[in-house]
Amino acid sequence: KETTAAGPASADLPSVTARRTTSLSLPLTWTDLTFNTTPVENDTSVVEHDNTNTDRVIVKETGLYLISWSLVCDDEIQVRIRTNDTTVVAGPIQAGDPNDVNDVLVVNTLTRTVSLTANDFLTVQVQAATSAETLQAGAVFSVVRLRGSKGDAGPQGPPGTGGQTDTVAGSN
Repeated sequence: KETTAAGPASADLPSVTARRTTSLSLPLTWTDLTFNTTPVENDTSVVEHDNTNTDRVIVKETGLYLISWSLVCDDEIQVRIRTNDTTVVAGPIQAGDPNDVNDVLVVNTLTRTVSLTANDFLTVQVQAATSAETLQAGAVFSVVRLRGSKGDAGPQGPPGTGGQTDTVAGSN
């Protein structure tokens, strides 16, 4: 868990960040990305990293969530987020250019806002777009429960000036 000099860090929004500290040689088929550390997890009654199925982040409260991933890889991989091992979250899948000649390390980041239901779980899946691709250590997957409350109505604004309205030619 993340800590500060004053003790454990916390935030107003329930959130979890799972991190992978090792590299991974990617297969040519979709594979769930596992995460072996959880640097941020501040309200497990709302959202948590599953310590048994370490590829999963579990949502425990219905609502709107901000989900994001960030990873460094050889540049020809595909990444997607799925809910409940069945539905792919809308968004780009390709990361990098499979038609380039040189392998370069590329930082890939994606953020989405998604409505989720209590007991949904999210997984990040990766696969090589070409052969011999490697995901570097340090991949991160974050999920934040977005919350807000409607405030009081503001004061009524001043009335309009009551000036002349414009007429469009030919509309009389």
